[in-house]
Amino acid sequence: FWFTDLHWPDFTKETLLEAVAAYQKRERRFGGLRDEE
Repeated sequence: FWFTDLHWPDFTKETLLEAVAAYQKRERRFGGLRDEE
C-alpha cells in the first residue's frame, strides 16, 4: 500500500509518479521465501 496525506483535489501527476516510483522500488516475493545464494 501507499498512503498520502493529500486529499483527492490536491493529488497531482507528480504525486502519482511518486507513488509509482515507490512501488517500483519494492522487492516483491509473492509470499515465497527469498532464495539464499
